[in-house]
Amino acid sequence: MWMTRLRLGSGIVLFVYVLGHYLNHALGIVSVDLSVAAQAIFTAPWKTVPGLILLIGSGLTHMGLAMVALARRRTLRMSAMEVTQYLAGLAIPVIMAEHVSIGLIGSLVDGTSVNFFDMDLIHWVIFPSKAYTTIGAIFVVWLHACIGIHFNLKLKPWYPRTAPFLLVAAVLIPVLSVAGHVAGGMAAAARVQDVEEARMALAEAGISPEVWGWIVARGRWLSASVGAVIATVLLYRMARQAMLRGGPMLRLAGSGGRSLPVDPGATVLEVLRDHGVPHASVCGGRGRCTTCRVKVVDGAESLPEPHPGEAAALHRIEAEAGVRLACQLRPHANLAVLPLLPPGVTARQGRQKAHLAGREQTVACLFIDLRGSTRLGESRLPYDVLFILNQFFTEMEAALTAHRGHYATFTGDGLMALFGLAGGEEAACADAWGCGCDMLGRVARLNQALAEELPFPLRIGVGIHFGVAIVGDIGPPAVRHVSAIGDTINTTARLESMTKDLGVPMVISAAAAERAGLAPPPETRREVEVRGRVGTLAVHALSEESIAALRGAEATP
Repeated sequence: MWMTRLRLGSGIVLFVYVLGHYLNHALGIVSVDLSVAAQAIFTAPWKTVPGLILLIGSGLTHMGLAMVALARRRTLRMSAMEVTQYLAGLAIPVIMAEHVSIGLIGSLVDGTSVNFFDMDLIHWVIFPSKAYTTIGAIFVVWLHACIGIHFNLKLKPWYPRTAPFLLVAAVLIPVLSVAGHVAGGMAAAARVQDVEEARMALAEAGISPEVWGWIVARGRWLSASVGAVIATVLLYRMARQAMLRGGPMLRLAGSGGRSLPVDPGATVLEVLRDHGVPHASVCGGRGRCTTCRVKVVDGAESLPEPHPGEAAALHRIEAEAGVRLACQLRPHANLAVLPLLPPGVTARQGRQKAHLAGREQTVACLFIDLRGSTRLGESRLPYDVLFILNQFFTEMEAALTAHRGHYATFTGDGLMALFGLAGGEEAACADAWGCGCDMLGRVARLNQALAEELPFPLRIGVGIHFGVAIVGDIGPPAVRHVSAIGDTINTTARLESMTKDLGVPMVISAAAAERAGLAPPPETRREVEVRGRVGTLAVHALSEESIAALRGAEATP
């Protein structure tokens, strides 16, 4: 992770320098003199010793770490945007070598002092073809920088809202820079009669024909050196891959029962990509998000513990045991994994807590239903009905909040709530029980407050159960919310319906009552058949008197 941070930090330094250089170029639209005058301001921080060390160090660090990353990659299968960023990044040091030789190295080694006017003479008068090379370099450098910024910012919650404005800036800045470059070149060309006069002007800046020869030779040497480094890295990769194929092969069991050969040292994400298996990775496999996470279903004992960066990322989403990041996981033995997110996942979905992606979890569930809601609608105007229902649900929501319940589903005249999403069976059942009692009490107080508005007192039935359910982000893409499905949920709904047949305000399963620490009177216990279940279920049918007695027993020390 430290290499990732160092590469990002060096890239930011280079981006700040490039941005200032482009804005300086853009001033050429006004006049070349303004561009030359502003150059002293834009370059002042980089002409100091600390600034110069920071700039040169950042350039060498960024390029060196890029070569290391390329050498360490086990596959060259990447998204189109990643390929574009890599190709642009590899091209930059080659096409910019002569430019660096003239400006930065020239000022340090040759003692030259080249300003924008001098560069315009070189590019537009003496060597016109270099003008078009410079224009191409402007766009290549900017494209590489923008893709890097996009990969780093797209994980931020605010990025989707600001992306359109950033896109406008990303297009305008290089266009204005090129326009300033062209305008400055035209103005510089108009000030000299011919090439010889342009060479004389350069000589005054310290660039004699001999010095220029050194500059060109040095630029070519730099281009050749960078090209040699890139070629060496690619040859190293080819040789390593050839040697690995001759050695023992590990197997990776992926989705759909496929088994894939694993090169030693490769990450799970690299293996999947190398074999054309689609897999989510919003950040491009840089360990900056958790969208590539997988569940290790076999072979976990052979894996090393996650490093601090991976552990912190998994902790943020509250990942359960056995969940790892595919871009950081390097298997050394047979391994079976299950992808947890679809290949087309977004950054927003990647930031969700792990349980929101869907998992089995033990929860307490509560259902309530408002009795006589149809009759209420027949006896009151629509506005009055909505007013009463809104007051009712306001009180129910307050009860949920007070008892750490999660509102899961609204049914028109009732709701479903979940307890214990953060864990703790006893606490979940105790909260569900307390919430159900609180709701009954709030309905009683609401009847008193709305006595003149209600044609009859409001009554609710409460069903509470406890067990395993599938909890996750459920619903259409635009309106998804955390809810649950499964036998536990269906059973709770049936218990709520039983309150009508049993003539009581609450039916709670014996399992939930026991974990809540309740001791209901023996006469409240029932063995009931629940539609959709095999066998009977032990429940307690609690009357108002039984509920009051249990609440009184809780209050007694």
